[in-house]
Amino acid sequence: MINKKLKLFALTVSIIFAVSSGYACELFGFSFSKPVPTSQLLEQFWKNGNNNPHGWGIVYKEDGKLKIIKEETNASTSKKAAETVKMPMHKKLLVAHVRKMKIGKVCYENTHPFKGKNGNKELALVQNGKVVDYKKYKQDNFKPVGTCDSEFYLCYILDKFKSKNLGKLTEKDLAKLHKYFINMNAHKDNWTNNLVTDGNKLIVYQDNKDFNTIKVFHYVDGQASSDKFKKELKIDIPAGSEGYLFAAKPVAVAADWKKMQPGQMMVIEDGIVLYDKLREQI
Repeated sequence: MINKKLKLFALTVSIIFAVSSGYACELFGFSFSKPVPTSQLLEQFWKNGNNNPHGWGIVYKEDGKLKIIKEETNASTSKKAAETVKMPMHKKLLVAHVRKMKIGKVCYENTHPFKGKNGNKELALVQNGKVVDYKKYKQDNFKPVGTCDSEFYLCYILDKFKSKNLGKLTEKDLAKLHKYFINMNAHKDNWTNNLVTDGNKLIVYQDNKDFNTIKVFHYVDGQASSDKFKKELKIDIPAGSEGYLFAAKPVAVAADWKKMQPGQMMVIEDGIVLYDKLREQI
């Protein structure tokens, strides 16, 4: 019993140190029922680049395909990142990331998001944390371009999509994917917060050791917290909209965001929850 308590204490201390020392990357994503302006949201999120200066990127759906814009530099000082704030974009779904390099050198190939394709199904991933044993996961059909652990991780997931025929992302498929996330999170030094998307669904997984806890904000037009959200960001969200936003560092009205639970996975499409389970429920 004492040994277990000591191990738990050591793990807790290591996670607190990692987060407080700026060890964590940061991620952000949203899914809404109607297209919303992205400018104000990205403007706030890119401020995280100061503590995560080794790359930034976004992914969203355009003309039926996943489009990625990324760069291996500090988002808070990047002219290209500033251009994404000026773009007159309105999206129902978007995922963003700023990188603090841990595994793999600083270069374009190692910058999130990462994207792969299984048949007609495209998947993109951004990740926060580290996967120390990433080389043990087989990539039989999909090979990484760079050397970042997160891209190896995506290739393994794509292999599972192919071998287990998970492309339709039914509830059973999502439960299997949830189990893969938990299994790859099992190593004591693996900390993995994941945002995965096919352009329609937003899949969010919270590290089962509660590393850099992801918070979620449920936007419902007309509710007081949502009105505060719009006012603080000075953002014009269409009437009747509903959606969910995810980030470890909220972009606005921080007190109204709720923490995800260790090992929890949520899946959102068009602002509606399709899947929401704790690790004990699968």
